[in-house]
Amino acid sequence: MTASVPNYKGTGFVPVIASLKAHPRGAREVPPALQHYLDRQILSTDWYPERDFMALTECLARILERDGMRDVWTYFGKVAAERDLKGTQQQVPAARRIAKAGIYRSFAQDEEIGVSPFLARMTMLWSLYHDSGRMVVGRSPDSDRVALCRVYEYQFMTPHFTELLTAYWSEYVNMLSVRAALCFKRAVGGAEPFSEWDLTVERTPENLLALAALPVLS
Repeated sequence: MTASVPNYKGTGFVPVIASLKAHPRGAREVPPALQHYLDRQILSTDWYPERDFMALTECLARILERDGMRDVWTYFGKVAAERDLKGTQQQVPAARRIAKAGIYRSFAQDEEIGVSPFLARMTMLWSLYHDSGRMVVGRSPDSDRVALCRVYEYQFMTPHFTELLTAYWSEYVNMLSVRAALCFKRAVGGAEPFSEWDLTVERTPENLLALAALPVLS
């Protein structure tokens, strides 16, 4: 892992490579410069260039779309959350499953948690997958029911990847029975660009108290 090259954890690399190798057309879709990933051992605990991860995931998406799958990126996010946080792979064909799932199971071992612990776990999970980008959480200046989740200094926030992340975090909300709904709001350019998700909580005393303790993000 180097500071000059943004990296992505092998946790996400392993299932993408496994799926490409298992699919009959997988190897043919991978560009020559990335073929070496099909011939080497990819470790969940290692870091790999995030640009390569995105390119390989795009290859897999094209294959599955040609197979007739719809909402591929939402599917990727949902199955990633189920695989890494619950240790389940029911929605993945047997040939494309990985040997060891549930690497971040400790983040979803509770049946129900409050809003504050959930937001704290989101920020921790971001740093476990990425060595670039910075997730910041706070509350909206416009609503006492809305928490803002922003990612700064991250160069790979494509429309496809926002779909994946939204599906991942939404599935995580459901896993922990967090009384809230998540939606992607915007990607903003400028001197300090950020992408933003809104977490709208149910109007309960506990939720409003949790959000009131957060800093306001303007």
